[in-house]
Amino acid sequence: MAKINYFALGGQDESGRYSGVLEINNDIFILNTGIGAEFSNQLGIKKIIPDLRYLSEHKNRVKAIFIGCPKNLNIGALPYFLETFKGVPVYTSHGGKLIVDSFLSKFQEEKRVNLEANVVAINPSNDITIGSLKICGVRTASSVPNSYGWLFKLVTGQVVVFLDEFLIANENKPCCESQLHIIAQQAKNKTTLLLLGAQAAGKMLGFSYPNAKNFSFLKRTVASTKNRILAGVYEDDWNTLFNLSRVAKIYHMNFHISCPRTSSLFNKHIENLKGDEYAVSNPLISSDNVLIVITGDSETLFKTLLDIHSGDHEIKFKSGDLLIIATITLPENEFEEISLLNEISKQDIVLVKQPKSIVPYKAGNEDIKFIVNSLSPYNIVPIDGYYKDFINVYKALENTIDPNRIKFLSSGEKIEIDDKNINVVSLPIAKQYVSEEGILDINSSTVLERQLLEKNGVVMVSVLYHTKNHCFSRPHVEMKAFVTDDYSRRDEIQEAIVKFLDLELSKFLSLNVTLSIKDVKNHIKDAVYKAVKNKTQKKPLVLPIITRYS
Repeated sequence: MAKINYFALGGQDESGRYSGVLEINNDIFILNTGIGAEFSNQLGIKKIIPDLRYLSEHKNRVKAIFIGCPKNLNIGALPYFLETFKGVPVYTSHGGKLIVDSFLSKFQEEKRVNLEANVVAINPSNDITIGSLKICGVRTASSVPNSYGWLFKLVTGQVVVFLDEFLIANENKPCCESQLHIIAQQAKNKTTLLLLGAQAAGKMLGFSYPNAKNFSFLKRTVASTKNRILAGVYEDDWNTLFNLSRVAKIYHMNFHISCPRTSSLFNKHIENLKGDEYAVSNPLISSDNVLIVITGDSETLFKTLLDIHSGDHEIKFKSGDLLIIATITLPENEFEEISLLNEISKQDIVLVKQPKSIVPYKAGNEDIKFIVNSLSPYNIVPIDGYYKDFINVYKALENTIDPNRIKFLSSGEKIEIDDKNINVVSLPIAKQYVSEEGILDINSSTVLERQLLEKNGVVMVSVLYHTKNHCFSRPHVEMKAFVTDDYSRRDEIQEAIVKFLDLELSKFLSLNVTLSIKDVKNHIKDAVYKAVKNKTQKKPLVLPIITRYS
């Protein structure tokens, strides 16, 4: 039997940043190249990416990168992989290639770099050969059209299945086409390892598809007005984009997607569809008979809508507009969404939020049970989610399969499968941080220091020490990010620090005939902490600067 190893470079017990590493004998295959959203330009850190340092030591063994669901969160770190593993092919679907090529083009324009990219589109259910392996991409219904599940078929008859995002649906519509039956035909009772996205396990107890469809809601809402319509949509929610396009076609409305790249990509997908039930994205016109789609990611969508609200965007709200917030409320964005709704409600427009009864376009408990029943895998590793999501996968399957077959892995934990022998070992996998300039050479402790610095600020204290007279000058105090510049008590706090330091330094000199710079610095730090203790809950970083003169 072949030796099969698997571990994740990131994405386990966190949001985003998923990238899996599949080792079959001596060959390495990378599964998705996700990016995290832990930081947003704070502390000089823009994003976090999977840890490439360990894998870069084995770059000669890396044969290919495979993209499952080609959403931005799954390909966000691809440029950094391509810089590290030059010339390695990236396999995806034909629709996925459009998305990946567009993403890489945007990255190269913004960063002014040239990437060597070999993005290969393969036909669904057709085998490609890499070494002794046959690898097959199979269509899965997903929030992004042309998503693939991947089958890695070994000469021993063993199969490894990678399914990051799917649900049970099979309609001849974008985001609904599925070939999961092919996976069952080729991998039933042969699946040594199933890598299964946690998705909506525990959040949706039944099959997701019947409750994830929002076409009827959108059609009904659009039909309720004769005025101009705007819709806020996450850029990776292609299912909603297609449904809005269908609605615009039904009601003979001009259809416009605000983001030029998304608009261009959408139209390319429409060109590949048979039939004419979808409206293409057209230039914006001044008319009430228009459906305008505002797109963005979890960070930018609500900011863009607020810019429209405040008049800082080329698109402006006007009296009588209907605004549809066609999003699933994400826990990390709940505050921003509520703030947006409160602000926009002041406008003379009609505001409609997609109901909570519409669930995420991801597999629920019954979808997960269905695929596991279809494959009867020997080992299951839940991927791409928080630990609580993996627990939900376990609970969904505990009456379907032997729970001992379900393995929980953290990022950097490697499962080694050699016939019936299974072992789990730990690898030195951490996080890598990215700034506007590129990958940063810093560790987690440095990031923690930066976080504390941003949270609590810094107080810089400079004093002159006259060696002959054994005395200090009046301390000069500067505060950075400790209290805001417009805080009403800022001057009061600064003066309190100066007065307390002046007193404490005089006491220090009266008790010490000789001067130890180290002792003085520690005394200054303690004095600052005492001075601000009752005025603010922050404990700033204190930087004392002592200059001797005679």
